[in-house]
Amino acid sequence: MGAFLAALGAVLLFILRVIGILLLVVLILLVLLLLCPFCADLCWEHGVLTVKAGALGITFPVFQYPKPEPPPAPENPEPPRGFGKVKAKFAAWRAERKRKKAEEKARKKAAAAAAKANKPAQPRKKAKITLEILCTMLKGAGTLTKAVFGALRITKIQVRLGVRGEDPAAAARRELSEETGASCETLTPLGEILASPGGFTEVLHLYMATGLTFGSQHPDEDEFINFERVPFDALLDRCLSGELRDGKTVAGALKVYALRTRKKEEK
Repeated sequence: MGAFLAALGAVLLFILRVIGILLLVVLILLVLLLLCPFCADLCWEHGVLTVKAGALGITFPVFQYPKPEPPPAPENPEPPRGFGKVKAKFAAWRAERKRKKAEEKARKKAAAAAAKANKPAQPRKKAKITLEILCTMLKGAGTLTKAVFGALRITKIQVRLGVRGEDPAAAARRELSEETGASCETLTPLGEILASPGGFTEVLHLYMATGLTFGSQHPDEDEFINFERVPFDALLDRCLSGELRDGKTVAGALKVYALRTRKKEEK
């Protein structure tokens, strides 16, 4: 492996040296061109304007106006020899290739035009706005308007729990009635938790309500609550699996489970 890397390094070093030498040669040539005295010449002969340019007194025509016509080709040209023969063959091959491409393109274009001419023109179908489509459009516009104005509205903030002077148990009974429509016979306190002890002083009071009697919900105007009754074991499984991530819900469910387990052990 070491010998291979050494050989590879030697090859790369050689390539870099060759590139450096070539760059140096190009730089020297550029310097020589800059130091050489350039010259230009204009002449008008036989109605043709010729511009000549060069260096060291040697000039070559670089522009002619009007361009003189090329001399006529000889009647019996000599066949090319050597490299000229190869060049002539290559030019003939390119001309033949261009001719075939032009013929193929013309054939495809003619076939497409013929197919388009033979294809019967189908009548343009007009869109029909039915009653169902109109209702769907109006419903979508209403949903969009509601979403826009709902995003821009100023929501009224009501603080229910934690109001100074209000009994947390009374607030819990009121919230239970508003959000679930239920009333309870017994309300067992489960303690307090801090929602975010690192940044806020908010205190959440947890209660376990038993002996429930269900009625009708009456939430606030800005509250949208879907009420669902779930068995306690299913609720506990959803908390343990991570499906439910609300902190107060998880804490309350685990506290109720611990309280029930302790009561069973005491019996």
